[in-house]
This record gives sequence, C-alpha cells and structure tokens, in this order.
Amino acid sequence: MSAPGPEGLADEIRALRDRMRSVLLATVDAQGRPHASYAPCLNDENDRIYLYVSALAVHTRNLEHNPTASVLFIEDETTAANIFARRRLELDCRVQEIARETPAWSRILDRMATRHGRIVATLRGLADFRLLALTPQGGSYVRGFGQAYRLQGPHLEQITPRGGGGRPRSPASG
Repeated sequence: MSAPGPEGLADEIRALRDRMRSVLLATVDAQGRPHASYAPCLNDENDRIYLYVSALAVHTRNLEHNPTASVLFIEDETTAANIFARRRLELDCRVQEIARETPAWSRILDRMATRHGRIVATLRGLADFRLLALTPQGGSYVRGFGQAYRLQGPHLEQITPRGGGGRPRSPASG
C-alpha cells in the first residue's frame, strides 16, 4: 500500500482524529512519574483538542503542574488490518485552561454536548471540572509498516517521512 500525497495524507490524518470521541493521554507528575489515562475530547478546525476533566483526576493535577501532554489517537483494534500496524496519531501538546463562564467556555461546552450527549449538561454544573485546550506543537502519524511521518508547522501541515531511529520531538519538548 503506497502512501497518498501530502494533501491526501493530511486528510487521512484529520479523518482519524475527527472519528475519535476520546483520546489517550500521557502526563507527568511533580516527581517526574508518567501517568497514562484517557479523556473524552472535542477536536476543532484549528487542530486544538478540548478536554473537560475533573480537578480530582490525576491527569488534571499533572497538567496543572506541567502544562504539556502527549496525546494518542489510535485505530480501533477490531477494525485494524494488523494489530502490529494500527494507524495512530501522536501529538505533543501545550495545555491551557479556558476560564469558566467565558464566551469560549460556553461555546466549546455547547459543542461538547452536541458531540457527547446530555451527560455534558450534568458535568457542566460541577465546579471541579476544568476545560482544557491542548494545542499540538508537533507529532507523528504512523500509517503502517514503513509509513511513519513527522508532523510540524503551525497547523502540522509539514508532513515528512520519518526515517528510523525513534519518535520525533517538538522543539518545546526537548
């Protein structure tokens, strides 16, 4: 299977991301210990990922201490042609909280309710929940065996084949 051109690949990456209703999340605590979790998400047209999470959750406390995260969107095991080569999008993100009851907060929560249903109305009234905006700084897309790409640029529009040697890092992540 050959890879599509840059435009087709960008569309494929966006389609994978936009199909997902949740994201796998990697954060680090104050002692440098990693923590893996997940959260329902909302993706926007500007490549941001929004999470509405409880302050009681470990990942939220970690993000308050260290406002960076790695997120993973990954093809479902049941639909993958090969369990060893699931399509996946990994993004290194900068995290910012969106202030409660601002126009942006209300607009995004309304969109979350449309995407995730009535539970959002219940969660919206809980004072411990925080709306976080994750802005990708770089990342990678793996399409299958020998088909890995580095994503760079303001909207991750620079898609280049990734040679062997591991996972790329954004300049912000060291």
